Amino acid sequence: MVLHLKMRESRTLPVFFSNTKVFKKIIQNILTSFNLEIKRKNHFLNTVFFSKKKIDIKVIEDIFCFHKKINPLYENLTLPNSLRISKTYISWFKKDKAEQINLIKKNNIKEYKSRIDTLFSNDFNFIKNKNEYMNKKFISQNHFNDVFFIYEAVTGRKIEDLSDNNTWSKSGYKTKKGVVSPEDLHTGLQAHNIFSLIDFLNSEKKRNNLTILDLGCGIGRTAEKILYFKSKKNINLNIILIDLPLRLTLAYAYLKKIFPEKKIFLISNKNEIKKISLFKGEKILLIPSIYSKETSREFKIDILHNQASLSEMNYSAVSMYLNYFVNKNLNFFVETNFNNKSYPSNFLSGAKQIFSRDFPVPKTHKLLISFSRVGAPKYVTKIYKKI
Repeated sequence: MVLHLKMRESRTLPVFFSNTKVFKKIIQNILTSFNLEIKRKNHFLNTVFFSKKKIDIKVIEDIFCFHKKINPLYENLTLPNSLRISKTYISWFKKDKAEQINLIKKNNIKEYKSRIDTLFSNDFNFIKNKNEYMNKKFISQNHFNDVFFIYEAVTGRKIEDLSDNNTWSKSGYKTKKGVVSPEDLHTGLQAHNIFSLIDFLNSEKKRNNLTILDLGCGIGRTAEKILYFKSKKNINLNIILIDLPLRLTLAYAYLKKIFPEKKIFLISNKNEIKKISLFKGEKILLIPSIYSKETSREFKIDILHNQASLSEMNYSAVSMYLNYFVNKNLNFFVETNFNNKSYPSNFLSGAKQIFSRDFPVPKTHKLLISFSRVGAPKYVTKIYKKI
């Protein structure tokens, strides 16, 4: 028989139980004599949820229109080495995202929509049905409980507020507002860090119109959580997301489904960047990485964020992005990347990550604080402040 106990925090014990090891040993011996065992409750295996909400066909049409102008892998484009997709990622995309690429090449909008409707936000792999998801066991349980117990203590926010109100299917912890996945918790913590800086600029510097750039945005979860936190603040907040095409289009689908009323632009031509103003109303811009230079020229960025992708680039690419965006106009640079020598630096079948300590951060900014990422100590979060 197994007892699942919800262990959240320590309580004051009598003196004779003050030695934790002794206390645990006594309890363990008592339970063993009754053939009982204590196991910490695994919150993550709480539920698997399948959303009934469908995505608007117009969103899929936008994605296909985008890919007619922007090749999924930047093939047949003349680009400097720093802007090319690395061979490691090309190989991974062609293997792991083969079906997504194939549907785009065949202009199969109907089937693409069908797959988007069955995507799980935990992994965003293309699956045909619920059974395929369950059989492949995409569920990731790594460090979920650690982050679960820490999130509310660190942020002062409720875990349920990270739910997208059942917009996307996912596995995770069931709350009264919807399911919260491990990725929701991780990006919720990072969004809290970023929003603390937003709040500082707003309250201390009297800045009401701010622009955040998420470099290597993934599917847009961090932006999503920042917008949740912002909902109760009188701040005009624009968010720019930059990534590779296949990730950018999934981010577009993800955010459009959660925020159908927001002004979200999927940029497929650098000339479009010049036509957009960030001074009136709030906007979310999704821009391919090949237009990073144009983005840096046209927009004043207040906070630059990167999570886990800079350390997966080569040094010249890291240098290029930091030179573009870490300048005298940028107030804060927040990055979470590989920086722990105790862990292997391999990713994607043998490629090596570079340490964030080696990033060529311009001298216009200095390190304000650094700390280990909760539940994943091989990553370190660093916040740089403009001097």
